[in-house]
Amino acid sequence: LLLFLLSILTPSSATMFAATGRRKKEKHKRYIMWLSDVHADPYYGTDMQSCSLEYLNETRQNQVGMIGCDPPYTLLEATVHAAAKVAAELGATQCIFSGDYVRHEQQHLIDPESQVPEIINNVTGILSQTFSKLNLGILGNDDSPQDYYLNVTTQK
Repeated sequence: LLLFLLSILTPSSATMFAATGRRKKEKHKRYIMWLSDVHADPYYGTDMQSCSLEYLNETRQNQVGMIGCDPPYTLLEATVHAAAKVAAELGATQCIFSGDYVRHEQQHLIDPESQVPEIINNVTGILSQTFSKLNLGILGNDDSPQDYYLNVTTQK
């Protein structure tokens, strides 16, 4: 999960961090929380997980995720909760999410056609429970039942 805190600068803005390295809210800046690349895996810790089965014992022991594997919802929940604290501290006025809700190798889900939208809905629910001002969500390349493929059936 990538997490960014964007600042919109005004001509009189100073730096975001003071010399001490502590966060500093500045009156001439506006902040936007930007989250990206969740890649939530509802099968994390099972033999259906997206990462190699050689890591199955480790993923079962690491309930909030591990490097090299698409994470479970628990890691997203913890990350979003921590991000919300920072956003509130700095007065972030908006939150955007720029895609890749769904795990890698989504074609190996039991039923990609129904599970991909379900995962997108679950991730959106977690984000919107914490960030009431989730202003924008964008689909990524892993957010279709087949990687990089959307079947457009209408021009409307």
